[in-house]
Amino acid sequence: MELAIISPTRLLRKYSAQYPLQYCYATLAVTSPQYLAYFREQRKQGRKLILEWSPELPRLLCKDYDDSLYFKLAELLNPKLIVIPSKDYDYLNTIRTAHSFISKPHWSVFKGRYLALVQGTSIAEIQDCYENLAGLVGSIGLSSPLELIAYRTEILKSFKSKPTDFYFLEVYKDMLKEAPPYSVRGFCTSYPIRLGLAGLTLNDRVNQLDLLDFHTNKDSPLIYDALEQLEDFYDR
Repeated sequence: MELAIISPTRLLRKYSAQYPLQYCYATLAVTSPQYLAYFREQRKQGRKLILEWSPELPRLLCKDYDDSLYFKLAELLNPKLIVIPSKDYDYLNTIRTAHSFISKPHWSVFKGRYLALVQGTSIAEIQDCYENLAGLVGSIGLSSPLELIAYRTEILKSFKSKPTDFYFLEVYKDMLKEAPPYSVRGFCTSYPIRLGLAGLTLNDRVNQLDLLDFHTNKDSPLIYDALEQLEDFYDR
């Protein structure tokens, strides 16, 4: 399983650079030269990169989305995977948007590199979304808002077997309960960073952590502890 650690801009080289998979948000890359320079450097070193439009939650389908800007950044960074924009919990809009996105001629140069997020307000809707998207793309993402419906490991079990790469994106609540099985292709999260900045470790009981502040100047030695705990969890 590939692991990507999502860090504040100032801590990217200290923490995220230790992992072969990188996760980049377009809206941060176009507003922060330091953030963009880091990911350009990582790509020059041959690191794999996943590109998503924005870290804002909840995902709102058309809020501030600029397809032209997203495409230009994709051309610049040449990512391994491009996350198709979606709307949290709205599976019908998400399916329509995925079809529309893939049908745009300019995106065809990235054919085979699409990652679609499954959405829905129930496991049945998420299953329906998956059945519609799995035939369009080679990679499916299960994002953290799905935690409010069911554990993502349970959602994953509900999918019919198909030749799909699965990625777990972020964690809201309990890292150990929401950690993906090792069979998942990738896990992209800021949880160990947020945990360490809050002065906590994976052994502490946590109801919910604040979302990551990408502009923070804070750091904590507990981040290393949280990262080591996460790695140990997968080395068992």
